[in-house]
Amino acid sequence: MKLYWYLLCAILLLTVTGCGQITKSSGNTAPIIISVAKPNLYVIDGQGVSLNFAATDANGDSLTYLWECSAGMLSATNTTSVSWTAPNFTGNSDIISITAKVSDGTDESGYSWLFYINYPTSNVTQNNNNNNNQNNNSGAYQQPVTVDPTITPAIPAGIYVNTQIAEIILTWNAVTTYMDGSAIGNNLSGYRIYRSIAEAGPFNTRYQEVSANTTTYTDRGIGVQYWYKITAISKDGKESLQSGTVSSLDNIAPAIPASLGVRGYSPVNSTMMLSWAENGETDIAGYKVYRADGDSNYEGVYHYIGKTGHTSYLDATTAPNSDYWYRISSYDFSGNESVMCQRYYTNNQSPVNVTGLSAGTGIDTGSIILSWNGNSERDLAGYRLYCLIGGTYQLLRDETVIKAGPYIITGLNSGQVYSFYVIAVDNYLNYSPGASNLASAAAR
Repeated sequence: MKLYWYLLCAILLLTVTGCGQITKSSGNTAPIIISVAKPNLYVIDGQGVSLNFAATDANGDSLTYLWECSAGMLSATNTTSVSWTAPNFTGNSDIISITAKVSDGTDESGYSWLFYINYPTSNVTQNNNNNNNQNNNSGAYQQPVTVDPTITPAIPAGIYVNTQIAEIILTWNAVTTYMDGSAIGNNLSGYRIYRSIAEAGPFNTRYQEVSANTTTYTDRGIGVQYWYKITAISKDGKESLQSGTVSSLDNIAPAIPASLGVRGYSPVNSTMMLSWAENGETDIAGYKVYRADGDSNYEGVYHYIGKTGHTSYLDATTAPNSDYWYRISSYDFSGNESVMCQRYYTNNQSPVNVTGLSAGTGIDTGSIILSWNGNSERDLAGYRLYCLIGGTYQLLRDETVIKAGPYIITGLNSGQVYSFYVIAVDNYLNYSPGASNLASAAAR
């Protein structure tokens, strides 16, 4: 009864006071309130609340502002925006009124808020978007939307968003009470899901109602981020205030990886090294690798074979003399995965070993002439030449043009004996399984 007595007195007081302060002068139009703050009306003692309102004057008069509150403290009294600190009550619920007035020197308009102190739902932070009376075209005081906490469901809480590929799963705690804390029992009808493509709204009803025994909802969407609010509805049609806003975080898929290729194949242990260009997104978590075991004309079905946080991947499950197709995708920390990149064909059918290697002293000082029999593979890319230097064979030349005739190596130490071998490499970076025969000669 105390609650309703305070509420009735506050509304009557504001109505009487407001009417006494609004004057209607002949030939003058009162200021028009064009926007007001929509804070949560349920606060705890000592809590700070930001309030603001804006007005315009059809006559172009200068406007002055005045703020008043029945309890608590205002940071200012003559501006368009203030901060109000709720009074420190010691456990009893109460209602506080705050009034903002605007005057053009002749007529004035105003707006009032009623705040509920220390109600069970006072720890919920939200915007009360149920109050849509933002414009005051008559110059009269506007009363904010108020709710009866004894018959209005509590605000849904504990909302959690789980963003997956093309799915956004909302979950929340079941509402079991009215706003005053009394049990709602079987009078709960269900929940409404509000969705927006912008954090500030507007929030439109996505589905009219989810049943009372459901505390989860799955939304679908690719390439856009959503914001949500949830309300509870009683069987007699009372709808709670909207919950706080939650975001789907991110359901935007990363860019498709580019420049997929094969860095090399090892015939010794049948491993294929893939590489690609790095994605530019800052939330990239890694890349997934897919492979199809087809042939050069048909790729077949792609299967996931692994993932990596780098821009390369070693496929250690290949078999000798086989054809493979690869595609990769990128995924972010929210679990979003891109479309797979363009397919890349490769095989690990190694060229045959190089034969007929011979070495001889060159014509110019510090030179040696090498020659070998040319390989006949159609996909042959060239040859790699290795020279014994410091006790180990090191790559000396990496030819991309097939060369089977004499090859002159220059820049060697005159009179020093050098040993060589050659391997063949194809367009898919497959190497001949073994080296050619060794050949040695002294540089001129």
